[in-house]
Amino acid sequence: ITSASQNVIQLVTELGNIFHYDMYKTTITGPDTIPYYQTSADWRNYTVRISATTGTSVPIYFSLYANGSSVEFDGISNPAWVHTDANGEYTVRIKSTHAAGETFTLYVTVESLVVQKRITQEPA
Repeated sequence: ITSASQNVIQLVTELGNIFHYDMYKTTITGPDTIPYYQTSADWRNYTVRISATTGTSVPIYFSLYANGSSVEFDGISNPAWVHTDANGEYTVRIKSTHAAGETFTLYVTVESLVVQKRITQEPA
């Protein structure tokens, strides 16, 4: 881990060949539970923060997915790719309309790294 909190993987073979890979540091912040969606006040914000690796400029492109039966994103529908702002952040608003409640997972995929956050939607 570098001083900038970046993960760096380096593999050195017996012959001296070096493989170097910088990994993105990714976090998802937001509440662990959301209410049953009834009004626009029931949307919840989740901020995805992706720290750029050495030599990578922002914005950073990533994919976003939630596996709930009634989960919706604000303003986008099943986005294949979205990108961060100049600070490496992206905020998505989520709601769920499953009256009995459900648990779902928000997935963020940056290259080969997958970060997830489990969210429980409270019953109506």
